[in-house]
Amino acid sequence: MIADGLERAASSEGAKLRDGIAKTAIQPLTLSNGPVHFSDTGENTTALPILTQVQGQAPVVVFPADSAQAKPLYPANPGQ
Repeated sequence: MIADGLERAASSEGAKLRDGIAKTAIQPLTLSNGPVHFSDTGENTTALPILTQVQGQAPVVVFPADSAQAKPLYPANPGQ
């Protein structure tokens, strides 16, 4: 993200770098709703909340449903 912003800005000056990062459209390596995109207020509009839960001593995605690896266990057993 920063490397792409630096290339777009052609500068490491704060305001130019911020503008360069704001124009990025990189596809993240994590779950998302598309390429990273920032609003005028600096919010990542494609950020996707991911809920994980430790099941069988390993973290698994339980939300969102279309990306879930397992259903959430509720109530969860502490230390499971």
